[in-house]
Amino acid sequence: MGDFGAKIIEFSPLPYQAVFQNMQDAVIVVDERRRIIGLNPSAERLLFVTEAQALRQPLHSQLGEGWAEVFAALDSGRSKRMVTKFGNVLHVQVSVIKGSGSSGSDCQLLMFRDVSDVEKAHSEVQNSEKMLQTIIDHSANGIVRLRWLQTQDNKKQLRTIFANAAAGHALDVDAKLMVGKGAGHMLKLATAGMEPSAARDVQEQFKAAIAACKSLDIDVMQSDSGGGRWLRMICEPVGQDYAVTFVETTHRKAIEMEMETNAAEDSLTGVLNRRGFESYAAKRLAKGGDEGYGALLFIDLNGFKQINDQHGHDAGDAILKLAAQRLGKALRGDDIIGRPGGDEFVALVPDADENIAGNLAVRLTEALEQPYVIDGRALNCPASIGMAMYPKNAKTLTGLLREADQAMYRAKARTRDMGRTGSNDLLEKAV
Repeated sequence: MGDFGAKIIEFSPLPYQAVFQNMQDAVIVVDERRRIIGLNPSAERLLFVTEAQALRQPLHSQLGEGWAEVFAALDSGRSKRMVTKFGNVLHVQVSVIKGSGSSGSDCQLLMFRDVSDVEKAHSEVQNSEKMLQTIIDHSANGIVRLRWLQTQDNKKQLRTIFANAAAGHALDVDAKLMVGKGAGHMLKLATAGMEPSAARDVQEQFKAAIAACKSLDIDVMQSDSGGGRWLRMICEPVGQDYAVTFVETTHRKAIEMEMETNAAEDSLTGVLNRRGFESYAAKRLAKGGDEGYGALLFIDLNGFKQINDQHGHDAGDAILKLAAQRLGKALRGDDIIGRPGGDEFVALVPDADENIAGNLAVRLTEALEQPYVIDGRALNCPASIGMAMYPKNAKTLTGLLREADQAMYRAKARTRDMGRTGSNDLLEKAV
């Protein structure tokens, strides 16, 4: 602009009009006495005056009040920002025009650039950022931002660069203390209520998602107290960063678990149904691995059909309920009991050798031999029990059920014609 200004006075009328009329910025040229010696069309519109009317007039007479920044710019030679009475934001820039004529007088060129739209846009961006920050800070969901940062040994580590208050609440930690810590620290807090193997599985899934730059949506248990606090952990790549959102799902998880329990529970007796028993028993066997051992008991109530036919279904239902209660009392707290259907029950007795399992089975037959008092009547409904050992008789749940079932039928066949039976008669072991 300095080179341009240095030639202003020397312009012929045609070049002068060509330059000024095509400029969007308002330009005013003043002499050493700050009289106007040039205006372009944009400046005419700014001052509401024509160039012919303003020529040789003192600048202050044409500006009026509210233009102090213009004179401050002329005095200092530095750019200034001003706001007109109409609300326009102007950027005022001053350049000196060295005189090259006979007078050798210097002039000053004032350029006014309207930056209202720019400042408005900038303000809107700032307001949007503030609004977004406010939303994030006051969000009910925990929000954590991770970024790859260089470590002292020139390695890259994914570390927390931001965590809102809700993230701190969700993970039981001061959110400020999370900043600067590695992603592993966040995952440790998020899976604090999970079994070590389950927590490791979450960590592996997180690492795989990071490596593939993919999203991850997974449920984690942050705390196991009070029934457990569950969080939905949503991880998404955002440019070079990684955003993690924590949504508390404890209530939803409780409903899901209740529905799952109801789906796995026998509504009459309260023990597991076939589906529930197979699911829980299979998981328990898998948990023991190659070192696991134990027994499976298959229980059948003798004479139940006759009682049901003679005394009605209500009496039969009452016996099934009482039998389930006796099973629970005779066996241990961590044994898994189920009712596949009808008058049959099954029980997985983990971590028990043959002697312990045999003693439990005998105790169970004794408990089930006791008469059932229904509506004042004592009804006898002893049980035949088949026992299969893991891994001696079978290494799978299906195999154990088959072997124990066959043993139970042998016990039932042996006692069918006996007038009186004892506990040992009612128990048969798989071979």
